[in-house]
Amino acid sequence: MAFLDPILNPFLLPLASMSPLFSLLALSFVLSLVITVVYKYTTDQTLMKSLKDELKGFQDQMKDAGEDTSELMRIQKLAMEKNFEFMKHSMKSTLYTIIPLILIFGWMGATFDTAPMMQDETFLINAFFSEGVSGAAILDVGSNTDFARSSTSSSEIIDGVASWSLRSNESDLVTVNYESLSVPVEVIVSENFLPTEHTLDGRGDITYVNIAYPDLDPLGNLNLFGWTPGWLAIYIISSIIFNLGLRKLMNIH
Repeated sequence: MAFLDPILNPFLLPLASMSPLFSLLALSFVLSLVITVVYKYTTDQTLMKSLKDELKGFQDQMKDAGEDTSELMRIQKLAMEKNFEFMKHSMKSTLYTIIPLILIFGWMGATFDTAPMMQDETFLINAFFSEGVSGAAILDVGSNTDFARSSTSSSEIIDGVASWSLRSNESDLVTVNYESLSVPVEVIVSENFLPTEHTLDGRGDITYVNIAYPDLDPLGNLNLFGWTPGWLAIYIISSIIFNLGLRKLMNIH
């Protein structure tokens, strides 16, 4: 979501320039804090506490009802109505946060989806073409980039896609060429976490070009019982923890 960069980068890029895990935790805390504050001041906390107390009272009544089916159904109906009212009031804050969150999630997806590329790592550049385009595309590389595997500068366009396998020692500028069209592509090689643009607009029959950087692993070599969570899983887990802590700290119902 490159169109968001001028708006979000001044605020979020300083956080994203740190280590991926710390960046995700910091962003998760900041967003959880904003959401919690908005929730507190856009809902009637006195009413929310009253509704919560009533719902808790219904739970106690259901325990006391024992095996009285008709009484249980009556209480459950009242509890569902009260729970719906609670949810309706709690959703008010969502109206203020849903659009900003969607935009920020889009930015985070583009930023944390891939890892920085190290020296001598193999990666792909894919060029996508308009329907019906055929022939071969040529990739010109600089002095820091070599073709990897059995890849060559000329790649046949198959099903609208031409691909090259590359390996770079340093950041470089390569160029996708098709007939009279040329699309420059900046390849960034860095040991530091650095958000980059992975999909670039094309020209003419070259619709767009994609750099397939390595997938980002925020936990590095660590895993949770064989599971390696991505950026979204880490964000969700940490935001739940932060949200619960902030709500308790700020006495929010």
